[in-house]
Amino acid sequence: SIDGVGNTAISENLNISIDATIAKPTTWGPLITNDSSPTITGQAETGSTVTLTNGTDILGTAIANYWKEWSGAWSITTEELVDGDYNLTANSTDAAGNSETSNIFKITIDTTSPYIQGPSGDSGDISSSISIEEGTTTVHTFTAIDDSLITWDINGGPDSALFTINSS
Repeated sequence: SIDGVGNTAISENLNISIDATIAKPTTWGPLITNDSSPTITGQAETGSTVTLTNGTDILGTAIANYWKEWSGAWSITTEELVDGDYNLTANSTDAAGNSETSNIFKITIDTTSPYIQGPSGDSGDISSSISIEEGTTTVHTFTAIDDSLITWDINGGPDSALFTINSS
């Protein structure tokens, strides 16, 4: 460059870094849960702002940071959600304004406790049955015939591990 009186100067090289990309964020968490405020986690570009949404509803935001061995880890505990199916996405935006949205993460909130209906029949009948239902879906039906010793167990259904049968 030359100033007004003719002095010249040459500047040193100036390195400029242009940030025009951002990686697609990831999401993970429970697929089915009885927790109405689940925690969803994932990874995004370190320092980016992550916004978790269900459609156009914002469920929370976080900053992706360095945590243990995971660079860009983020975690959001949602507001209380009603029972149902949700299609969540995480959008991350970095300091340069680059933005990317994750693939859809599907989660089901199910806080309805299963209940036992029955036994059926009247006193003295030779058979009786009991059904375990979750909402309107029968998870298992047990039938007793005669005065046989009956052993009940729970197997199958997405929530079978969440309850037990006892002698009372």
